[in-house]
Amino acid sequence: MLSGFPVWLTNALSPNATPFWTTSDTAILSFALLSLGVEILADAQKSEWRRQKEQGEHNEKFITRGLWSISRHPNYVAEVIFHASIFALSCRSLVTPGVPQSAVLLSSISPVFSYGILRYLSGVPFLEKAGNKKWGDDPAWKRYTR
Repeated sequence: MLSGFPVWLTNALSPNATPFWTTSDTAILSFALLSLGVEILADAQKSEWRRQKEQGEHNEKFITRGLWSISRHPNYVAEVIFHASIFALSCRSLVTPGVPQSAVLLSSISPVFSYGILRYLSGVPFLEKAGNKKWGDDPAWKRYTR
């Protein structure tokens, strides 16, 4: 519910109350689609890396190539950017006459919630803990996690 809250609020408005589509909407939507593409690419790179590892094409312990050379969790970064983009797209509709200003504030919970879940509760903590357990003493892991 929280991650889709901006969309839910926007859809609750009368179509006559929402502003027409603009170039800024197109830019925000493009950014959302780009972040979705980055998330898909990161997942594909990791899947290919695993396939190559299973076939003995490399013996790397953890992935450090492609998007994974830039971030340890590029798929999570892209997902949070996607949620922030959807929030930004919703804001234009929510900042219209007759919509309480608190609606935008409530909608901002969505990207913050997504970030908090991935960064502090579900994704990153488990992966970092598992990585530290497996490779904590490995100098390459220490360099990668700096």
